Amino acid sequence: MTNCAVIIPALNPDQTLVNYINRLKEAGLDKIIVVNDGSGPESAPVFETVKETPGCFLLEHEVNKGKGQALRTAFGFFLDEPEFEGFTGVVTADADGQHLPRDTLKVAMELEKHPDCLILGCRDFDSENVPFKSKKGNKITSAVMKILFSRDVRDTQTGLRGLGRRFCRRCLDIKGDRFEFEMNMLIEAVLCHSVVQVPIRTVYFHQNRATSFKAVKDSAKIYSVIFAQFFKFCFASISSSVLDIALFSVISGRLSAGLPQAKAIFWAGIGARLVSAVYNYLINRKIVFRSGRKVTYSVAKYAALAACIMFVSAFSVRWLYTVLGIHETIIKICVDVILFIFSFKIQQIWVFEK
Repeated sequence: MTNCAVIIPALNPDQTLVNYINRLKEAGLDKIIVVNDGSGPESAPVFETVKETPGCFLLEHEVNKGKGQALRTAFGFFLDEPEFEGFTGVVTADADGQHLPRDTLKVAMELEKHPDCLILGCRDFDSENVPFKSKKGNKITSAVMKILFSRDVRDTQTGLRGLGRRFCRRCLDIKGDRFEFEMNMLIEAVLCHSVVQVPIRTVYFHQNRATSFKAVKDSAKIYSVIFAQFFKFCFASISSSVLDIALFSVISGRLSAGLPQAKAIFWAGIGARLVSAVYNYLINRKIVFRSGRKVTYSVAKYAALAACIMFVSAFSVRWLYTVLGIHETIIKICVDVILFIFSFKIQQIWVFEK
């Protein structure tokens, strides 16, 4: 027995769902929430059986709202239903039976050990039975996650996940109605350093043809979610750079009238960076990284990073101007593009860590 409920979002399921529920109950997972996400009339007998099964709770959407909304509906029911009071959390599973009951139980037991973490049941994508599209898609997504978030997530699209009560409540506010909801959920956990990965069996039926995943549309949404933070950072950096370069041009022009050109460039770089740094900090803290840390905590780290980048930028521009003789504004643009990449990673993993 385990102190976790199982959530199964279902769209047009067949008898496989009933068989899977019976196997889950045999494995000791006897509290199961099924969400009928606007299925057609041909699935009505399946849901009637689910409704009559002891320990099962059937929630229904009149129309298809997507997997993300189905999961939110189930999370809300779990949190509000008195029968689940005192439960550690939930395990989400797919309705096609590809998550073995023993693996579902494994995730539930791991959740009881780590109730504040997101537990991922991770498949082995080097197995021979993995469809080519699933293998390449997951490996590419994992690689992108590692580059952008510095976290090694072996299975970014697994539907077998364990969530504690606190994380379930946070998920009610996470955006996304379809498969991108699960990616938003994963990113939220990754940024909070609260992901635990457990290996599970890799099972695919009929090359995964029964999935409701739309390759182009849903992939586009998933990648837009993955890159959202980076795109926001780009906007913050570009707007800061425009402000920085505009101030630099104005200040260097004014100072060059009374100072040697090299010194005017140096001090203009520092002055422009100070102003743009304040602007950049506010945008990154509030919009890009949504840091919940106290201002004093992140300001000190941001100031140290900004000071380092400011002096590296100023000295680099001055040195390159002396060596190359190219216009100082062009040199500054090139230098700051390189520094921007380093700044993103450092701010993500150190300055604004959750």
